[in-house]
Amino acid sequence: MSYSHQQPTHKYTTDAELERIYGKRLVHNDFQSDSITGNFEKTARVLDNPVLESFSRNHIVDVKLPGIGPQKDKTVTVQFNRKLAHLLLAAFEKIRSENLPYTIYQVGGYFFRYQQNPSVREALENRPEYVDLRKDKGFSANWNIVCAERDRQLKTFDERIPYGSKTKAKKDLLSNHAFGSAIDINWETNPYKKGALFDLHPRIVAILEGFGFSWGGKYHDYMHFEYLRGTIEGVPDEDPPQVFYPFSAEQRRESPLKYYYLNERGKGGYFPVGLQQNLHGGVHLEPEATATRTPVRAAMPGYIVAARLMAPGKGGDNPDVRRVTDDRPLGFVLLRHEVLDKSSNGATGGQAAPSEGSAPPAHPLYSLYMHLAAPQWDAATPDPAEAPWLASLLKMRFGGVVDLDASSKDVGKTFWSKEALSPGATAFKVHDREAPLSAQRGSKILALGKPSPEDVRQAIEALQEGAVITFDRALFPVAAGETIGFVSGNQPLEGQAPAASAGTGGARYLHWEMFSPSTQNGVIELLRAQAGIDKLFNPVKELRQNNLLDMPSAENEGASNELQQILGNTGEPLAEQLQSDTYGSILLEHFNEGKTFFPEQPDSAPRFTYPLDITLDNTYQYKGDATGHCSLDVTYFKGNVSLKTEKIRFKPGQGKLTLNVPAEADTLDLWSPDFFLDKPDPSANENPRPKRLENRIELFGKAVTRHWRNLLLDHLNEWTPESLETQLEARSEAGHLEDIVDTSSPTVFAAWKKNIRPLSWWSRKKNEDDPYGEVPVLGAEAQEQSIFGSGEQLLPESANTLNVHPVTTLWLIDILLEKETIAFKKAWPPATLKRSESTQKPPFLGFLHKEVKPTVGMELVGILVQHGYATTDGANATDVSFSAAPEGEGAPTSAPQTLGRTAYRDGVAMVRTLFPFWGSWRMQATDGVGQPFEPLQTAGMTLQTDRPELEGQTLVLGTGKTAPASDGKVRPLVSGSLNFSKNWPIALAGYVVLEHWRAPKGSKPNLEEPPTSGAWAIPVIANRPPLKKVDRGLKYEGDFIVGKEKEKNNPRVTADFTFQDFVKHRQFGQVFAGEAANFKLAFPLAHRLQELKTACRPRTQREKPIVPLVKRLSVNGLTLHVSTASGAEPELAFLEERLAQLPASPLFSVERVPEKAAISITYLEPESAGPLFFDFDPGPALGLIAAEAFSAEGETLHVRPRFIAPNGGHLVLADKESPVGDVTKLLTASLEDIKSACGNDFLEAVADKLLPPVGRFEFGEVSLKMGRGKLYTTVRLHGDAKQWTAAAPIIKLKLGGETFQQGKLVGSTVSAEWDLFKDKKGKPLPGRWGGTLEFSAEISQPDKVTTPPPGISWTVELKPRLEELKHEIGAKSIRFLGQASHVPTDVSLHITCERKDETGQWQEDIGITQLIRYKIQASQQSSHYGCCTDTGGFEANVLKSALKKTPGTFRFVWAPKGTRAGDTVDVQGIPVEVRTAPEINPEDLGA
Repeated sequence: MSYSHQQPTHKYTTDAELERIYGKRLVHNDFQSDSITGNFEKTARVLDNPVLESFSRNHIVDVKLPGIGPQKDKTVTVQFNRKLAHLLLAAFEKIRSENLPYTIYQVGGYFFRYQQNPSVREALENRPEYVDLRKDKGFSANWNIVCAERDRQLKTFDERIPYGSKTKAKKDLLSNHAFGSAIDINWETNPYKKGALFDLHPRIVAILEGFGFSWGGKYHDYMHFEYLRGTIEGVPDEDPPQVFYPFSAEQRRESPLKYYYLNERGKGGYFPVGLQQNLHGGVHLEPEATATRTPVRAAMPGYIVAARLMAPGKGGDNPDVRRVTDDRPLGFVLLRHEVLDKSSNGATGGQAAPSEGSAPPAHPLYSLYMHLAAPQWDAATPDPAEAPWLASLLKMRFGGVVDLDASSKDVGKTFWSKEALSPGATAFKVHDREAPLSAQRGSKILALGKPSPEDVRQAIEALQEGAVITFDRALFPVAAGETIGFVSGNQPLEGQAPAASAGTGGARYLHWEMFSPSTQNGVIELLRAQAGIDKLFNPVKELRQNNLLDMPSAENEGASNELQQILGNTGEPLAEQLQSDTYGSILLEHFNEGKTFFPEQPDSAPRFTYPLDITLDNTYQYKGDATGHCSLDVTYFKGNVSLKTEKIRFKPGQGKLTLNVPAEADTLDLWSPDFFLDKPDPSANENPRPKRLENRIELFGKAVTRHWRNLLLDHLNEWTPESLETQLEARSEAGHLEDIVDTSSPTVFAAWKKNIRPLSWWSRKKNEDDPYGEVPVLGAEAQEQSIFGSGEQLLPESANTLNVHPVTTLWLIDILLEKETIAFKKAWPPATLKRSESTQKPPFLGFLHKEVKPTVGMELVGILVQHGYATTDGANATDVSFSAAPEGEGAPTSAPQTLGRTAYRDGVAMVRTLFPFWGSWRMQATDGVGQPFEPLQTAGMTLQTDRPELEGQTLVLGTGKTAPASDGKVRPLVSGSLNFSKNWPIALAGYVVLEHWRAPKGSKPNLEEPPTSGAWAIPVIANRPPLKKVDRGLKYEGDFIVGKEKEKNNPRVTADFTFQDFVKHRQFGQVFAGEAANFKLAFPLAHRLQELKTACRPRTQREKPIVPLVKRLSVNGLTLHVSTASGAEPELAFLEERLAQLPASPLFSVERVPEKAAISITYLEPESAGPLFFDFDPGPALGLIAAEAFSAEGETLHVRPRFIAPNGGHLVLADKESPVGDVTKLLTASLEDIKSACGNDFLEAVADKLLPPVGRFEFGEVSLKMGRGKLYTTVRLHGDAKQWTAAAPIIKLKLGGETFQQGKLVGSTVSAEWDLFKDKKGKPLPGRWGGTLEFSAEISQPDKVTTPPPGISWTVELKPRLEELKHEIGAKSIRFLGQASHVPTDVSLHITCERKDETGQWQEDIGITQLIRYKIQASQQSSHYGCCTDTGGFEANVLKSALKKTPGTFRFVWAPKGTRAGDTVDVQGIPVEVRTAPEINPEDLGA
């Protein structure tokens, strides 16, 4: 089945192609077997042992996953491993939050079985221990399930069996589904099949892999995800990182302190002070990797706004600029990020709050990455791994060509042109394809070229030449962590030897800075406000264009100290030491020394470390060694390399230890030779995430107070040509340039300054004097399109920016993302390549199909080709919806029906769907906010399909195949077939609705009475038979037999005719008129011949048999010459007579052929007629119908299926819910609902027979009993005991976000016992005693029974209560009867006798109290307390004579054992109100 809102579109043939779309595999398989340990042992260590019978009871829980269905408002419940449940839930919550243009309908989880792959099947299927299983009809479809169950029964999972060229233990072949660590998503459209089409959204893959669930697409299991990490984080505090530091190598969070260390251990480039009397807006980072080239990652989602990648000797690269930059390249990339305010009012600093429902305001933040190496410009094809944004730009050199041929496997794919595109081209030469793409076939567009504008080509050339190119819109979005460039060893100028420091890795560093425009409501101000730590930051301002700071010097000791003026009040002690222009060595020594790296560190602490407190809880009162001490070994790692190990000696009762963690360390490992280290379990229902966040904020607050990490620098940055010019003049006057250039010569100095101009790039205009300035992409008017100006989206020409230490900024953003007070904008609508182009007027919109004539059920491909080549994930209104609306006279005025919703890939949005309509339909497409597109070219915008005509209104039922094992089913399906006489659909989407009659068991229903129609609809899609198939030894192509499977066989074509009868006859010779290899026989013609043969059989014993024989079969397979052995005239007349008596059919013509002594029978192929077939599963609907219809035993239901196909197929019920949580299996919709939804425009057929009778099979009444610290739940089961055994009923308890399940089947009941206070290991069970417990009963194997019943649920407030105490006065004694609720049978209770004294007060009569005897004594040692029965009954008695001895008025008080406070007694923490029996007066006791 396929879904109404999507059809499979993806197909890949190489790993590289899959990686291009879905990215590299992120999850390493930590469970991979090695020479010592198998994958089963590795997995079981983390997820427990699934072969134990208790595994599912103790480790599998229900997880309700959100974001299901087209509107993302449904949930689906899957069973999953308890340890991973929180990760799976978090992943699906993240998927839902991104509102992707993809619909999840199905999610499957835990299932005990072997792996599905062919090699495992080959190893297991034919083994002797399964010989009896192979006799079962369903074995072939479910071998991996039944074999696994058999091995669990026999406990043979340790047995080693041949597997390929080696042997493996059976347990190592178990599926990850058996561990409850795997899920399958939408298996109907994401099959496990090599070369198949699939539709899974790349973003879903990325999100699930981020949580540790590896995707099976690499090995063609497109539905499958499995958890492969060897560790499990608790509540997902360690989600996949949302921000990345420049040299991040893995998908995990990195320590910000590591990047402070990478900067401060270096030889300069500190924030905010440079070594050369200058302010410095960023930091220098030298990568630790030894590789020649180190990738630089984007910190956050954003898009490229400016770039320069200066090749050696290009774009002004020269010896002068190399000398002043220490031979570093001056390539850079500037990213714009947009931070969204998620606070309640969405406003800061006086900014108006957004209106309800509007998007939160976006605040721009920029990140600059300087000193990037040039790419390999001479490469023939750009490698996306170099930098995806750059590869995307370079591919635009000649533009792209979109394949629009509906019959092509690459329809909708963008190919990059090998040459410049010409408007009138008849074919396009493209990369990745040998043959050119044809542009047209007649008037039909087969391919569309999108040539890149001239300014894009010029921009590519300018980038190669070393100019600055800028983008004022999101032409090139980048994801967080995406490679944007590289730092590398020095690239020498032509003819120049490499610098001495180049070495293997080269002398290299990255300049990294972050800033926002200096405005009141900038993003920096937003971050300060949202963090709630505004006082932590020190704002300073310096708006001089000259970046040479005034400082006292040997030549001018009285000069002002501008550093003191700017930084003197920042609280940093270092500022006081910077007293002259030679401060550089002091600054360098201070940072490199590392003793002040972290505040409050003692002098004894090692350099570049920070304190970390760990708490050791000595639960088992370990006393230590003979000296009363113990030791702890701490090893610090950077990557996988050990930095150092230190041994700490301490006393066991010390509790807290402080470690000095090296700032460069990524992880640490704790080990002790003296004791075990257990990871503490979080308290019940405790979420550790807030505490972790609190600790991170505390660490941030301490770390940023050193070394100006908390400085807000409001300044004019150093990147403008004017700033550079002013600074060089000032340095010349100060005599700083004498060793570099002859400043006494104006000509020489001017030439040198021109050579140094590449140091600037901000608002640097390209002109004749400066050919390497800004080249804006988009539009010819550079001034108008520059990214520098006074507009809201522009950077200020003045270069007035607010800079913060980039490590501090990114750390703070990471914290605020975790607090969920901010978010990133991650996607932008696709941008055009020309200023004059509008995305609302795309180049092409078409609805394409392969059929000569539009037909119901045909595959329809909706394609919108957009300007540009953007790829989006569908968020932020970057998706496209394709829809159809009825038109023409009499058409209903209903809203357009959505055919599909999708994102862009390389500038193309495409959906595949089965067109479910008949009539006239107008097609359209809208953007993410519902605005219709106005395309420049269109195709197939109106579709006219003819209404299919059924041949009769009969649905022919049969036994279908067993459902796919991936869905875990073993119940056979029911098959249905429909015959169409005209306008035969290719596929027909509809529903099966079940109607029923009730009748006493063993009797037949009265079918003359109107049936009761069910309220549920089973979605189905009826399809044509496969064009090619093999059946009973015969090969078919459509309605024609075209050969036989095995050459030596002679299979039967009909009951009386074999294949050879139509090829050659011993009397007539050659029968088929053509070559044997081209054999062709219309099967309906053979069927007509069989009808004739049957009609010719003698009707009496005296009648002479006349046997029709095949004399000739025409080449086209449509005409038979039929005769008899003699060919006599009377016999031919007899054949004609019998043919005339056959049921009339317009599909056959008959005529006598005298010269051949034969009768010609010709099959007239119908223009468009034939059958459709489908399978359906009535089980879930039958279960619901039976539960609703039955109230007592002794009746049966007789059910008849009815097929209904509304005009619009499954789209008409897209908003309906499923009673079983899966809308592909069952919908809550009646026959009338369907008819109403389609405006009574439908096709209908009624089944030719009934389904097998259905008996009562449902859950009954619930009973509760108490035990010794336990609660027992029992549910009555109605129906066949064998069916209940197959169904495996269970009882579930849901409490505190967890689900526990049990199920013991005894007779006609299922029961479970629940510990109330502690589990079997003595671990407390909080929340049960005194809590509200949610119970449910359901079957765990619903697909093993014919009519799976719906589950039931009930709630128990487990608070003990004494309901009432009454007495019965007998001849000799008084009997007390009490009734309690939820009182465990080991709780001691007693009855106290009280007598009313002279003052009217009640006083205990201890003597009588001690004479009371209890039916169930609390213990053998004491008869003064009693206990309740398991149903809460309580009984005691006392002799009447005891009361007669001291006459008076008595009352008896029933209470639990314990101290009474008022009218209550505490029972395990819950106050229980005492109960008092009616008073007993002397006259009540009698004489």
